[in-house]
Amino acid sequence: MFSLFIRIICTFVAYSNYKSIQLLIMRISRLICGGLASMLLLLPLSPISAQDVKWCMVTDNGSQVAMDRVSFLLASDASDSFYVVLTDGSVIEGVTKVEFKQLDISAITPIQGSQTEVAISGAHISIMGCQAGTPVQIYSLDGRQITTSTVEGNNTTIDVSMLPQGVYILRVGDKSVKFRKGYETMKRLYTLLLASLTYLMASAQFTVTMQNGNTSDLNGSPAFARMGTNDQWSIGDKYNYKYDISTIGSISLKPLAQRLEEYEAPAYNDYYVGVTAWNYRSKWNLANVHDPSVMKADDGYYYMYTTDASYGNAHAKHGSFHCRRSRNLVDWEYLGATMPTPPAWIETKLNEIRAAMGLGASTADLSATGLGFWAPCARKVSSGLYRMYYAIVVPGTINGDGTWSERAFIGLMETDNPADVSSWQDKGYVITNVSDKGLNYNVANTNYANCYFKYNAIDPS
Repeated sequence: MFSLFIRIICTFVAYSNYKSIQLLIMRISRLICGGLASMLLLLPLSPISAQDVKWCMVTDNGSQVAMDRVSFLLASDASDSFYVVLTDGSVIEGVTKVEFKQLDISAITPIQGSQTEVAISGAHISIMGCQAGTPVQIYSLDGRQITTSTVEGNNTTIDVSMLPQGVYILRVGDKSVKFRKGYETMKRLYTLLLASLTYLMASAQFTVTMQNGNTSDLNGSPAFARMGTNDQWSIGDKYNYKYDISTIGSISLKPLAQRLEEYEAPAYNDYYVGVTAWNYRSKWNLANVHDPSVMKADDGYYYMYTTDASYGNAHAKHGSFHCRRSRNLVDWEYLGATMPTPPAWIETKLNEIRAAMGLGASTADLSATGLGFWAPCARKVSSGLYRMYYAIVVPGTINGDGTWSERAFIGLMETDNPADVSSWQDKGYVITNVSDKGLNYNVANTNYANCYFKYNAIDPS
């Protein structure tokens, strides 16, 4: 112990020309930890280089990493923990708070990044450059594990032909990436980044606690940037790096319950005449929305489908049952029409029913501008399968003036990928109007007390 004491004194002398007492404290701590091994031997001393002391991020689950290896923070709106994404694509998971300290980086064990490369094509996934024995799992977007295996060598191929078309999560070791099964286009993802799952990361709110005790909110996925060429760092969004980390006490994710309690729905003027024209459809948001049906899909988006109605008939000649999607049920992105032209079965089925009634073929306008496209009802049936029931109304009357209005039909469409509005496939006729009056359709279509149809086939739900 006497030798250890002498070494501490020598260290004090060696550091007498340094301004930072913090370096001395670090050195003494290291000497004490190694004191038992040096009790009998007094070795020459070399002071820690100031270059070894750098700003580092320290997480509450025990990780320490130099700031030049930290990229940004990533959180889900539905989670009480977040990820620290590093510059090499690797991540530190399960973090609830981070602090910033100047540490001797020579004593920090580096976090190894991933050089894994993934190729997804058709029914196979190829994993390259990953250590043999690394676990590989595939999950559905609701968190259900579907398959599990291990990497067998430098180039491992996984057969996913048994998976239905849809969106999944591939997990290799501690890295995850989203992929879509059922499309032949090759996709190369040069690093397995959890950042590729940013469709989940809408507006999670971090709390920045300054060293003086003041707090403020930081939204989204805040990133870090070097200030000049020195070891000085700031955090903010991509437009405004407003916090110097040397002034921050900690950064934590505001608890989910608190975020929900404090949430305020955005307010806006419900007057959209100026943006209702077709060439402004990217700005529509909730303009030109009637009879909406909303469902949540595997990819995390909410999809909305609506009756064909718009201010000034802006939608006319642009297909039917238009779709929008949103991450938060507030901001809606217009995607397009799911039915480009009326299904051919409408005319066929209509004239088949009319023939059974002793009537001739319909002379009604059965074009896209003549028919009515009403009140779609969309539902997720299972992972990778979505259905939309829709109503199409035939214009005019059954047999001229003084007869009841012509019938409507409910049909069905299906898709495995609601993000692609062109992927909806029509499945045909489901049901039509039913009368309990036989062929007594000679009722004026304004005489609602004696209407011909007992059951209408409109507004499916």
